Amino acid sequence: MTGQVGDRVDARRRLFADVDLAQVDGRCHLVDLAQAGYAGLRLHGWIDPAVLSDLDRVRLVGLLRDARGVGLRVSWKGTTNELDPVMLCHLDPPRRQDGSFGWEPPTTRSLSVRRGPAMLSIDDTRGPDHRRFEVERRSALGAVLDGLSWSRRLGDIGADPHDHDHDHDADRLLFRSGDFVVGVAVRQGVWCA
Repeated sequence: MTGQVGDRVDARRRLFADVDLAQVDGRCHLVDLAQAGYAGLRLHGWIDPAVLSDLDRVRLVGLLRDARGVGLRVSWKGTTNELDPVMLCHLDPPRRQDGSFGWEPPTTRSLSVRRGPAMLSIDDTRGPDHRRFEVERRSALGAVLDGLSWSRRLGDIGADPHDHDHDHDADRLLFRSGDFVVGVAVRQGVWCA
């Protein structure tokens, strides 16, 4: 291989940062990777959400969501066990052992949230109907969607968001595993009325 071709191959490899799921501390780490010029990150090993702890399962979904929000792609191999492909279809899917994707990669589907002074504006194009609605930031659902933590316990919120926000279908906006919960909507800047 010539030096020029080898340099191009090395440059392509550097576009994706090789990381372990446990290494990524949160959205700030992802912002640092994006600012360093990475196009995405590659998660080490085979990830089977069924054998992950509740906390690690929620952290995986938080990582997929926040990577999309800061403009990074996530390349990972694993199964969709314990994950809902319909709910997460706007995020980067895993590669299965046969090379196929765990769900169709996002192209036209999205789920985003914008922050306003008192409300969160939700835009959901994952299903056949394009839905737009608002959620109060003070509500239990709003607290989860607005939160930055990937390790939020339901008890820390004060109320179960699934109990009080029936009109917004919290089951399609939140990923829950055991006592941990994270919003699945990708954050899009700051929205002001």
